Amino acid sequence: MINNTRSLTPTWVNEFRFGYVGLRNNYARELANVRDVVKDLALPNLLSDPIPAAWGIPSIGLSDGFSGWGDDTEGPYVIWNHQFQWVDNVSWIHGKHSIKFGADIRRVRFNETGNQFARGSYGFQNQATGYAPADYMLGYAHDTADAAALAIVQYRQTSQAYYFDDSWKVKPNLTIDFGLRYEYVPMWSNKADSLVNVWIPDNAGSS
Repeated sequence: MINNTRSLTPTWVNEFRFGYVGLRNNYARELANVRDVVKDLALPNLLSDPIPAAWGIPSIGLSDGFSGWGDDTEGPYVIWNHQFQWVDNVSWIHGKHSIKFGADIRRVRFNETGNQFARGSYGFQNQATGYAPADYMLGYAHDTADAAALAIVQYRQTSQAYYFDDSWKVKPNLTIDFGLRYEYVPMWSNKADSLVNVWIPDNAGSS
């Protein structure tokens, strides 16, 4: 934060502040940014060349009480947020009046990339051989799930606040305070217009 307070005249004082807050967080799996196992194994119908944060091992689940392995289907969620703030306050002493007015402007950028099933998920439930590990060895998956793409969110918002107040000393034993404040907090806008991705396979309606 940067702050500057200046006495313009004996009765005028201006205070200006500028602040910035940044947050970066990467919720990813163990092999994120290390090795793209999906690409190494050439697994079909999964994300092609995802960001390194999405690298890892597909989730493998087995029925009949066997433990599965692989990465959790959550993530990655890569967050890189920014918040800027500009504040200006003016104080003016005029006779029996102590007047203040100013503005507060905030610009927020919320950025997130990622969603579930970036590395895919395979379930094996013994429907082919009667034994889940054997189905796995033969590649007979009962169900699969994968992301068509990584969701990209770029939310933007600029909020504004303006105020005016007066402390009027009517008499030595009587002071009247009054003022007005206006605030505008708009809805978020999505810069990329890509919050929702829809993919319908060609054989979605086939039996």
